[in-house]
Amino acid sequence: METIYHKVAVACEKDEKIFNQLKDRLYAIVLETDGMGWSYHDGMNGIYHRAYYTTCYDSFYQPKKYAPNP
Repeated sequence: METIYHKVAVACEKDEKIFNQLKDRLYAIVLETDGMGWSYHDGMNGIYHRAYYTTCYDSFYQPKKYAPNP
């Protein structure tokens, strides 16, 4: 599941519109993985937040015109 999740997140990093459509679902998956062993949740959380920051912030970590809450 992590591989597919990562592929979706990479697509979101490339297209802000896709991220805005899927961000709630993606974050819900992160929340559902809480408590799973072997740092699975940490990995999913990292993937989500990379997509979030890539989509919502420029290279100087300044918010783009629209930065939804994670």
